[in-house]
Amino acid sequence: MKLIKLTLENFQGIKQFTLEPNGASMNVYGANGTGKTTLFNGLTWLLFGKASDNEPNYSPKTIDIDGSERHFLEHKVEGVFLLENGQILRLSKIFKERYKKPKGALQEDLAGHTTVYAIDGVVSNEREYDALIDRICSKDKAKILSMPTYFPQELDWQ
Repeated sequence: MKLIKLTLENFQGIKQFTLEPNGASMNVYGANGTGKTTLFNGLTWLLFGKASDNEPNYSPKTIDIDGSERHFLEHKVEGVFLLENGQILRLSKIFKERYKKPKGALQEDLAGHTTVYAIDGVVSNEREYDALIDRICSKDKAKILSMPTYFPQELDWQ
């Protein structure tokens, strides 16, 4: 599986960014705080639902300078991949807030979050999405290859 294009929107503070390696190997360089890890987190969240460091309870939400979450945004990652059989696969995830208006209230309250999964532009459920990724490359193998801390810290020693 080769990465053709990765697009982030409102993801961890990146308003909009597109990376197009077109299946080629690449290195990402930059000063601290310029988005290298955020870019990597976008890819690992898209494929595995986790940050690149396998952080539990990871959220792709945008955080303001004061440390508070920015609300009313959809946080989206889309990846276009070239599979070994020559097929092009487009995956996307959108993380968004759910609001409910209590009876008699003037404003809606934040009721939680939801993730919308799509395969080739068709909305899917999490189980189908994860199963497709697992058929392409098992999650353990992919995590070992892409997440530096997965092998020494997360994989069962046996």
